[in-house]
Amino acid sequence: FLIVFLMALVMLVGAFAVAMLLSVWAITPLKAYAIDQDYNITIADKDGSTTVGVDITTENYEDVLGDGTVSYDPTTNTLTLNNYVYNGEGLVGDAVPCAIIAGTPIEGLTIVLVGTNSITVSGSDSAGMVFFGEGDLAVKGNGSLSVNSIMCGISLQSDSGKLTIENAKLNI
Repeated sequence: FLIVFLMALVMLVGAFAVAMLLSVWAITPLKAYAIDQDYNITIADKDGSTTVGVDITTENYEDVLGDGTVSYDPTTNTLTLNNYVYNGEGLVGDAVPCAIIAGTPIEGLTIVLVGTNSITVSGSDSAGMVFFGEGDLAVKGNGSLSVNSIMCGISLQSDSGKLTIENAKLNI
């Protein structure tokens, strides 16, 4: 009888311990892990003589190219160009060759120019920057941007978005 009693007690205590663990697990919030999110903006960079596209993500948004020339603030949808220079054939994909391609979120996208920025994209159907989506695009800042391309300097492909330039110096 004592053995049966002890076994029942162990099973009861074991069941109680499992129930306690499950109840603690159920009320403990799960830790949120950052997922490498792509902000739908790609910047052209040179890797030797070859152009590579660098997607802006949660991993690199503070210093996209690793040289301080491009950063992004996802809380305000602000892309900052700080003495960014690109000279090459551009990003080639679904759009025309360009140095920057981005989806403009419905909340809009702001580009802030700091220092002297320059984009040169070669090719007969090239564009400096291509933006698509429904949001507005604003270019502002105390810096300047020179864009040399054949087809267009800034392309905003939107049915409802508008382009605003505030105090920025553009040479397209």
